[in-house]
Amino acid sequence: SPKDELGRLAAVLNQMMDRLESSFSQMKRFSADASHELKTPLAVMQGKIEAALQDHGEESERDTVLVDVLERVGQLRSIIDSLLMLSRSDAGSLIIEEQELDLSYLMAEIVEDAEVIAAEEGILFESKNGSPGFMVNGDERLLRLAISNLLTNATKYNVSKGGKIISDLSDSANAYQISISNTGPAIQDEIKEKIFERLYRVDTARGPSKSGFGLGLSLARVIALAHGGALELSSSEGGTNCFVMTLPKRKNS
Repeated sequence: SPKDELGRLAAVLNQMMDRLESSFSQMKRFSADASHELKTPLAVMQGKIEAALQDHGEESERDTVLVDVLERVGQLRSIIDSLLMLSRSDAGSLIIEEQELDLSYLMAEIVEDAEVIAAEEGILFESKNGSPGFMVNGDERLLRLAISNLLTNATKYNVSKGGKIISDLSDSANAYQISISNTGPAIQDEIKEKIFERLYRVDTARGPSKSGFGLGLSLARVIALAHGGALELSSSEGGTNCFVMTLPKRKNS
């Protein structure tokens, strides 16, 4: 009968959903386990290379190769750390070690480093770091990582000549806003959300020669959300892209 047929169809759909959920859970566990297992051998490799460089007093071609390998190992460790953090977020186990932070002071420190890198690329950097007393409850290490990722992104995807970055920390209602704008290729409407997906790279829209692994924006958004905030691409027009991270003010402040 039609009723029996619908019942059988519903049972099949439920089985399919259970299998999909199980497969998704296994994929998340594998990502977390693989990331965790890779951290130790990479740390050992880094330590041995650093020791080899210290033991060898004179510069040589061998040292040049070791320095290059050390840099690659550092990049791999950074990728693994990012993937592990994203996996923990998926599993709802990303640990936030909250403390009272002056966001203005934190921004000033981060921007100081970012200005040096931008200057090396010939990019003009302007910053407004808010006022002392812009207090938030947050994990300093994670917030540093998120904001640094946004500034790195602004440098990496800037124009080749006459580039500019504007960083602005402002006060609004119950939250603080970190606005980071940069000159660069426009981001099309259809990919404005996709750029926050992990491992997503936009070669054609944002420059075919840009290196990266498509984790920076994804991780920055995860960290913002974990702090009760948000990260959005607020605008992409007139040759300028603007990302805005919102962080809630310190409770009971």
